[in-house]
Amino acid sequence: MKSFELPNKIIWRRDNSQSLSETFYLSFYKDIQKRLGFFHDHFDFQFVKANQENMKKYFLPLYEKEIMIRADYLLNRETIVQEFLEKVAKSDAYRFLFIFHEGKVILATLFSLHDNGLFIGYRAVKRNVDNRLRHDATVAYWGEKLLFDYGNEQGVSFVSRGKDTHPFRGKSNIGRPLYKLKTGVKPKAPVMDKTLRFLQVTEKDIMASGEPVLFFDAPNSEGFYQKSLLYYPEGLLAESYIKEFQKVFDWVGVSFTPVPY
Repeated sequence: MKSFELPNKIIWRRDNSQSLSETFYLSFYKDIQKRLGFFHDHFDFQFVKANQENMKKYFLPLYEKEIMIRADYLLNRETIVQEFLEKVAKSDAYRFLFIFHEGKVILATLFSLHDNGLFIGYRAVKRNVDNRLRHDATVAYWGEKLLFDYGNEQGVSFVSRGKDTHPFRGKSNIGRPLYKLKTGVKPKAPVMDKTLRFLQVTEKDIMASGEPVLFFDAPNSEGFYQKSLLYYPEGLLAESYIKEFQKVFDWVGVSFTPVPY
């Protein structure tokens, strides 16, 4: 059976030289464009400098309710909250994007501007904002466009979507890279630091887990990964879902190999 040596983290990055229609996956772009009027009619947004006050008032309540409450959130909540507060207190590079519906924050993104780049760090989106709007508003998509426009206004040359744990394990986690690829970022080998480790992952281990596992391999000279493999129990994932992976990965230029077992 095959064995793979994989980093425990990967990063996501794209340059900022193309238009919105060239950067975003076509269906993703069209979903945004056809709802722009609806977004502006029903929601407000603002970009503000991050500080401890708006962190406590807007970001943390939403992040705790939508992210930290999850069963698979294993980090120490108090430690993370303290780290958030220290980040914005120590640096003036941090900003927030807030989207409001009827005066309440329903999307909050913490990001930073430095070294000629826009670095997207943490995001929380309120689920089930309003039953009347559920099928009409993809607020997270609109947030992506707002960040794209803001980056252009600030003259950044690239956008980073931070780090992800690698490989991606579980049915709920394999969708994360699919979403990120639709926003135009590509998976890249991480910079060496004290948190980086390389894992020996075998097909036997993957199959024994009984869950889908997605990972990237074969970085090019610039560090961008050229290959991906998705192992999954046969019959667990819909054929249409696998085809969506294939189309998006082909579009971004990363080979995609599904391996049912």
